[in-house]
Amino acid sequence: MLGCIGLKFNRKNISSAVLVAWLGFSAAFSLQESLAASSRNSGFDSISINLPTEADNFKSLDVAGVEARIIRILESQSLTPAQWQRLFAVYTGETLPASAKLKPAVMGAYGLHEEGIRFRPRFPFVRGVAYSVKFDLDFLASLTDIKRPPSAGTFLSQTFVLPKLKENPSTRVTTVYPTTDRLPENLLKFYLYFSAPMSRGTLSENVHLLDDAGKKVPAVFLELDQELWDPATQRVTLFLDPARIKRGLRSHNDLGMALKVEQKYTLLIQRDLPDAEGNRLVADFRKKFSVIVADRISPNYEKWQVSVPAEGSVEALVIRFDEALDHALSGRMLKMRKASGELIFGNVSISEMETQWEFAPEQPWQSGDYRIEVDAALEDLAGNKLNRVFDVDTAAGDKRGFEKQVVLSFTVGKKESAK
Repeated sequence: MLGCIGLKFNRKNISSAVLVAWLGFSAAFSLQESLAASSRNSGFDSISINLPTEADNFKSLDVAGVEARIIRILESQSLTPAQWQRLFAVYTGETLPASAKLKPAVMGAYGLHEEGIRFRPRFPFVRGVAYSVKFDLDFLASLTDIKRPPSAGTFLSQTFVLPKLKENPSTRVTTVYPTTDRLPENLLKFYLYFSAPMSRGTLSENVHLLDDAGKKVPAVFLELDQELWDPATQRVTLFLDPARIKRGLRSHNDLGMALKVEQKYTLLIQRDLPDAEGNRLVADFRKKFSVIVADRISPNYEKWQVSVPAEGSVEALVIRFDEALDHALSGRMLKMRKASGELIFGNVSISEMETQWEFAPEQPWQSGDYRIEVDAALEDLAGNKLNRVFDVDTAAGDKRGFEKQVVLSFTVGKKESAK
């Protein structure tokens, strides 16, 4: 009897143990299912990057598979341009930068649609140029308050290169200003001119300053979100970092001047810089120059020499500057007028290594008084204006006047002269 009772008691214990084990397994399984469902319901696992397609003429880039509820949350956020770029960024090059601060993202516009986020670059993607894309899932989670499942990863990335048409290199560098081969230690900028329209976004990868040993000089040029091309994309302005030029600033104190007096350098423009068709340049371009002492004095217009043309001729009026001036600014900051104020039309040319300005009138010179109006913002090669030096000693103060315009007067006729 006792044995039977014991046998029944043991069976009950075994049944209870099995029941407890089964309940524990069931609970664990339900928890895993719940977590898996939560992961699936987050909406992150379905997100993907859709690369540009020929059907859209490669004009846009999409992040697809974004659930409607996430789209609605993003719509309510009214993201700033900086937030959009942090969420969804496109860079030139085959690899993502280690930090967004190290390389500017491609500029463009962002929009939301039913199934995702669309990016349209401000300027078309260029055939043959590599682009890398990053979509930050961690930042999306912080914006939407939706937990990111581990399976989704912290970000998505893709690299793409648009297919090139048949390569036919024909574009070349035509000129680099300043043209002189002796440049001041505090040179402010270069102008690069090309024979045909160029693409945007790859200057930093293809334009370098080399020292006399052929090594790249680091941190020379000013990094900008938007490259400074003219409307025709045939001229680009390349600034040296002003923070290394201006005394007293941290970059100047920590790194010093980028250019060193009595040293020789080469500005290298690599042929891999693509033109508007995605073709490489015909060849590399090199500008060699040596460095002279810094220029911290404004151009002295009182020393300019004016050669007055003869009455009835279409000879050019010539101004010889006291030093080389900024090529682009010289072409647009001097205006020719009659004493009455009437504008005189003609052709301007800059020559003699940017030390000479010539104005050839469309109509023959008439006898009378004239004036040349010079914008006081006209600069020399170091960025010194007529009315203010670039590297101002703020401690000492600037005691000079700040007139906006300088006027040079001259007379054509019996008493041809410049005043």
